[in-house]
Amino acid sequence: MVGPSLRKSSRLDPAKRRLKLLGFSNPNKVNKIINGSANTNHKWELLVPDKNPNDIADIIKEALEYGITTPYKPSASSKVLSVTRNGQTHVVEVPFVYVDGKINFGDAWIR
Repeated sequence: MVGPSLRKSSRLDPAKRRLKLLGFSNPNKVNKIINGSANTNHKWELLVPDKNPNDIADIIKEALEYGITTPYKPSASSKVLSVTRNGQTHVVEVPFVYVDGKINFGDAWIR
């Protein structure tokens, strides 16, 4: 029997699997990063006009690797990086916490 998380992740199209490799096993979280939630716009179209998940995943990975760590909430930090694509520069923010010595994040957006 396949577990629920495996069934859900198998529904991801190949482009969205790249975000899964960054730590997202839930398609709802992938959708939240790309499209925001009911009252938010994550503004990815500013850097990735077609909101291609592979391109968004590359930007998130770049922010996690090279971003400056800043305070986000009392129990979390944020990686912040200025990213230029298509001649435009915007700040990418990826809030995270350390879990067992590894970065664990659940969201990302353009400021």
